[in-house]
Amino acid sequence: YRPRPIEELTQGGDDTKYVFPTAHVDGHPYDMSFSGLKTAVINIVHNAEQKGEPVNRADLAASFQRAVTDALTIKSVRAVREAGLSTLALAGGVSANTTLRERLQRECDKYGVRFCRPDMKYCTDNAAD
Repeated sequence: YRPRPIEELTQGGDDTKYVFPTAHVDGHPYDMSFSGLKTAVINIVHNAEQKGEPVNRADLAASFQRAVTDALTIKSVRAVREAGLSTLALAGGVSANTTLRERLQRECDKYGVRFCRPDMKYCTDNAAD
């Protein structure tokens, strides 16, 4: 297994350095929109450039990953619990993110939800290669 690009950037980063908006869609508790998050990243970089300040890429990536992981974990586990289901499955390219996998596993364990995900060897990310 080889870490994916976002995970490589997060190494040594402070995931609390930047506070990002929560991914949500008004009136739809399980939907997520990451457009505000993407805009926030652009604004941080742009503002730092305007001030001639460096942006710590590891901190930025770690904070971004935390924001995405928080949203996906909280909303997914809440949806499973509120629907009265007992299993949560993670699939697709995002299933290769070890931080997300670990966070979902902890939350599922906490609430007695079975967590299914593919072995890492079966996780691919088309943008990674």
